[in-house]
Amino acid sequence: SSKCVRVYEVATYNLATDILPRLGHCIWRTPDKGIVIFGGYSKNTFRDSTLTVLGKDQNGFFLNHRSTFPSKETLFSAAAQLETYSVYIFGGRSSPDKASNKLYTLDPNGLNIREVVCANKRPEARWKHTLNALPHDRLILIGGKIRDKYFSDVHIYAAFI
Repeated sequence: SSKCVRVYEVATYNLATDILPRLGHCIWRTPDKGIVIFGGYSKNTFRDSTLTVLGKDQNGFFLNHRSTFPSKETLFSAAAQLETYSVYIFGGRSSPDKASNKLYTLDPNGLNIREVVCANKRPEARWKHTLNALPHDRLILIGGKIRDKYFSDVHIYAAFI
């Protein structure tokens, strides 16, 4: 038998018109039930290197604050959130020729951004990949592309300090 799910449309107010219409972006949740929208492309801001924090109340979502990410390679990045709410962002691009292989960590409200130093070789720069949280504070990175190259590799990040 098939299952049915209920879909809700959530009200948004006090939002600038360039926040929600976008593609190639990432989202995650804040501890107080808000969401953060990161990067991607919008028709008004083009390559968007902002972190937009939306608060949540009984009426829906509202703009809490916006900040700028330190890298311009934010289109088709991947983000993962651990159970502790810590967020990690890997890769992305500013153009098809300018991809990133940097891993960043930040708090769930889009603040305290810092680059994570890897003890060994980093994965190659890429975009359109996946990054997901695994148990025991680990991350898994799979696939992606750069120009005409498609990746079929898997990387596990472990031992975050």
